[in-house]
Amino acid sequence: MKISLLSRTLPLVVCCAMAPLALIAQDAKPAAEPDKKEEAAPAEAEDKDAEAKQDKEREAAEMAEINKKMAVFKSLEGEWTGEEKITYNKELRRDGKEEVKWKDEWKGFYTNEGRYFEMTGKTRGEVTSTYHWYVTYDTENSEFRAWSFGSNGWGEYTGQLADDNKAVVWEKSKEGEEVDIADTFELRANGDECKANGETKIVSKDGRLSRNYAKQSSSYTRKKIEI
Repeated sequence: MKISLLSRTLPLVVCCAMAPLALIAQDAKPAAEPDKKEEAAPAEAEDKDAEAKQDKEREAAEMAEINKKMAVFKSLEGEWTGEEKITYNKELRRDGKEEVKWKDEWKGFYTNEGRYFEMTGKTRGEVTSTYHWYVTYDTENSEFRAWSFGSNGWGEYTGQLADDNKAVVWEKSKEGEEVDIADTFELRANGDECKANGETKIVSKDGRLSRNYAKQSSSYTRKKIEI
């Protein structure tokens, strides 16, 4: 069987003819798109800057609210000396004791740019202890919060401004198996005089019985600065 030269060379001719077409097809491809990551980078940076700005604005607004609320403790700044007294309902005490008194010295001051008000003190007499109070305002829950730590124990309190906005009314609750114990007290200063009043109630679980267990009354005088 004879095969012509043309048939032998056809594949080569076809390949050679298609080669320029392939080159043209390659040249006709659309230009590569710019890297999307490079385009997104400036936008992401702007978003982060905007978020950081918003965070700073929120922090500044929160701090402004805290400072405004914490101003209520301004009158308690300084050093104080005085006496505390608790009067008990002797019917509810096993030892039948009616009264306990002790001397108290403490100092009030702001810390952390006014975010906290702290009170440190010590007592002597029928009750002997050292203690430290931390007080602040919780913007999320719209309430004052306080933690007390001392040689005789610790406590946690929540509070709201009194009706005249000149003091904070504090509350602490302790749940028991049969009854709950609720403490409330208020500490306020007027010039160089400071007084505290509080009470402790025992409340039954069903809420039908509420009895006074103890009442607290304290009086302090601001220490004079000697020049």
